[in-house]
Amino acid sequence: MNKETFLSFGVKPHKVQIENLGKEIYIRELSYTSLMALRQCKDMIEQSFVAVIGSVCDESGNLLFTENDAPLIADSMSWYAIQEIASKVAEVTTTNDNDLVK
Repeated sequence: MNKETFLSFGVKPHKVQIENLGKEIYIRELSYTSLMALRQCKDMIEQSFVAVIGSVCDESGNLLFTENDAPLIADSMSWYAIQEIASKVAEVTTTNDNDLVK
């Protein structure tokens, strides 16, 4: 096994229905890096944005957003949609960490 093969076992995309958007989107489990960023958040709002940015992806699992996109997401989506996506991320992320947005 080589490094590329091992890393291909990483986070996989999941298709989920977001009722608030009336659409299906792809999300993936939060990576270790994203979970550590989530733990640094000061409040639920910041946690929700970290969850969306660290998980919304295309069907191949490539992330769509970076932290620089937070203002764009905030201006383009309702708070309820952001919260619903963050909740779905919590469902697919395997963790025992009680700090995860739910």
